[in-house]
Amino acid sequence: MTQRCPTPLDVRSTLPDIAYAYSLPLGSLLFLTVTGLFAGLWTLSLSMDNLALKALFGVMSGQAIGIMFVIGHDAAHGSLTNRPFFDRLYATLAFMPSLHPVCTWKIEHNKMHHGWTNLKGMDPVYPPMSPDEFAALSPWQKRVHRFYRSIWGFGCYYLFDIWWKVLILRRSENGKEIPPLVALADFIAVFGFLGFQVFMAYLFAADGQQFAWNLVLSVGLPFLVWNYVMTFVTIQNHTYPTIRWYDNRDEWNYFRAQVEGSIHTEVPAWLDFSFARVFQHTAHHVDKKIPLYRLVKTQASLETTFSGHVKTVKLTLKEFLTVLNDCQMYDYRRHVWMPFPRG
Repeated sequence: MTQRCPTPLDVRSTLPDIAYAYSLPLGSLLFLTVTGLFAGLWTLSLSMDNLALKALFGVMSGQAIGIMFVIGHDAAHGSLTNRPFFDRLYATLAFMPSLHPVCTWKIEHNKMHHGWTNLKGMDPVYPPMSPDEFAALSPWQKRVHRFYRSIWGFGCYYLFDIWWKVLILRRSENGKEIPPLVALADFIAVFGFLGFQVFMAYLFAADGQQFAWNLVLSVGLPFLVWNYVMTFVTIQNHTYPTIRWYDNRDEWNYFRAQVEGSIHTEVPAWLDFSFARVFQHTAHHVDKKIPLYRLVKTQASLETTFSGHVKTVKLTLKEFLTVLNDCQMYDYRRHVWMPFPRG
């Protein structure tokens, strides 16, 4: 007889009480601190005459966008402060540098990714192709897909296939349920911020050449860096040789997806803190209402209670390259990751 998998209630009933201890002051402090960090680094990038320094602060601004996004991500889940007004406000503001409309994100991430984690056809986040699907691609599509799963191009996957196609162009049937006025307000906020960035790039420029460099290194580069950070985190959280994906709803369930299919990436404490606890990912997937400042203790509790089921991976360059090289296609019948065919 097949052993019954624990239900969401079974899992969540084991969590410590502190898992749901929300704090408006702490959530607000996190938002303001990270917003100040991004604003400071971005202003430094705009201010620099030296192109190398401008690029350096542009790269750092891109990382700051990633941290700011994690704060907004919690707010969009309604878990940063557990106060709907402040969570929606902070989500809207924190998503502006990454040019993410909250409304489309809440559908594709909150509902689809968290509702159907690792289920192909439902979870839109980096689902692996089967060997047959890859073989059916055109030569150009194969080159693009290989590029998306390479060390050089992995960030372009999120930029083009998630941000542009799904969150901006809304090429998803799930987007139909977004109220038009809400969508309009969110898109105005996002592209209004982009217009503000262009204006600031012009304001800080002494001539046309410097304006162009400001656009490239202080506006474009941070956004590109952010996309690579986002894709890197996404890969770390749900892709590994022992992590399963599914294309059969009957095989898939909450425990297999959220507990066994979400990875805790072990990183140095300072890096875990600087990424706003995003690598404590099993706890986040067990219940997206757990605030980021409670994830460490909740993750530890899960790893004690469900020892042997929670996957932990130590972050190293070798491990990341192994994932990129070995986890390129997925055989959904045998549940085996595979590299692309040679040639």
